[in-house]
Amino acid sequence: MNNTLLIRMSAIAAVSLVALVSTAAAGHLPRPLGAGEQPLSAGVHVLDLASLKQARPGYKHLPRIAVTLPSGWFNNNGWAVNNGGALGLGFWDPDKVYPTGCHWQGKPKIDPGRTVAGLARVLATRPLRHASRPRNAELAGFRGKYLKWSVPSEINISRCSQGYFESWTGRGWATDRWQQGAGQVDRLWILDLNGKRLVIDANYLPSATRKQRADLDRVVHSIRFVSASPRKPASTSSGRKVGDGNGNWIAYSTGPGRYPSKNTGGSDVFVKRVIGRPVLVAGRDGEIRNMCPVFSPNGRMLAFAREARAGSAIVVVRVGPHGPMSAGRRILKVPGGRIRCPRWSSDSSRVAYLDRGRIVVRGLDGSRPHRSAGDPTIQAFHRSTRVLVSPDGHLIASLTDKGIVVSLPDGSDHVIIKDDPPSYAIAGWSPDGRWLLVMRDVGGGFEMRAALVPAPRQPSSSRIVVAYARVNNARSWPGYGDVSWQPRPRR
Repeated sequence: MNNTLLIRMSAIAAVSLVALVSTAAAGHLPRPLGAGEQPLSAGVHVLDLASLKQARPGYKHLPRIAVTLPSGWFNNNGWAVNNGGALGLGFWDPDKVYPTGCHWQGKPKIDPGRTVAGLARVLATRPLRHASRPRNAELAGFRGKYLKWSVPSEINISRCSQGYFESWTGRGWATDRWQQGAGQVDRLWILDLNGKRLVIDANYLPSATRKQRADLDRVVHSIRFVSASPRKPASTSSGRKVGDGNGNWIAYSTGPGRYPSKNTGGSDVFVKRVIGRPVLVAGRDGEIRNMCPVFSPNGRMLAFAREARAGSAIVVVRVGPHGPMSAGRRILKVPGGRIRCPRWSSDSSRVAYLDRGRIVVRGLDGSRPHRSAGDPTIQAFHRSTRVLVSPDGHLIASLTDKGIVVSLPDGSDHVIIKDDPPSYAIAGWSPDGRWLLVMRDVGGGFEMRAALVPAPRQPSSSRIVVAYARVNNARSWPGYGDVSWQPRPRR
């Protein structure tokens, strides 16, 4: 660990760890790869696609990519890497798709549109490719589609048009995707990065050994998107700014039994101070499921989902100095069946939820406004029980065999929170990024603790928030619902 970062992090008692590391993150990671095909050392390398000379306008908000490579790999002009033989990894923004890989000359290319699903559908239906059916997938915290396709193993590529077996034309930093040999397999993740589509293409030739394929898989899953560049100010998907303070209340949902995932019984929403008794916000009243509470960015409201036989709704409750207020409660009816956890717009004026993978935005008056800047993106609905990104996006907290590890997105400059007995889930960050809420099994239920993120070489500490709740699931059942810590209220 460098001395500058150590000195800065030792001041965590007075300043947020997130703020400290975020200012150092851009300087700590290696410089992005540039033009050429140089050999690379083992370790973390960074690709900055938006900075490449070929890039068109419109890529300035594309995050940098950190990837961990074994020894023996090479740079390919700053947008791809390979092992000099059977393995490759490239990053693409496809434009047009070739109608067929081999005899493509003279045939019009296919425009797949700019959506993830549209591109996946076109790729999956190309002849000769033996493509798998696209499925929903998630990689490095972003959602999209995954499919695998191949080149026929017996084909003579030299007999294809101009001697090339083609896939697509590219926009921005790379122009044309063609395959390197018969029998080549490409694993494709088509991701939505806050409205920008990106394809991650991990490919191998038939000569690749089982170990090499495993190495390639590890490289793919080491990918992290880093927003440490000054091109993009740090902020959260819900609009909170870095350094916002913590409010008094923590909200969570709970249910009636040990394994309530079979949709039996109802569930409650509570709020609680770090010290004090839980306050019921919404009771189960039979089979009603109240779940996924989330505070507004201004800290003055709490939204949660409600499912019942009579229909679904998003409920919005005002929060005052003494907790939830009965006056001014709003119920936004949701057509259809089950809904997903709500998220707030950055100005606290709208809520959004997922309906069969589509984001629906609702005004607090029940209206359905068009989506606009500040509304949640698909990334805001990402859920993980083992890895959580800090409020400013510059740190990650992970559950490991050693305990809870907090580090930069590339895994460096880590500190360990001793957690014994171990927690089974990380429930959330505090708004100021100094505390982690963790869930611990206490026999048929959970205990929630607030764990202080320690400075390097300093002991960690924690305090109980919820001593016991009758449920045992990650991040507070039902529906793996989120736990939410109130930001300091502001207008």
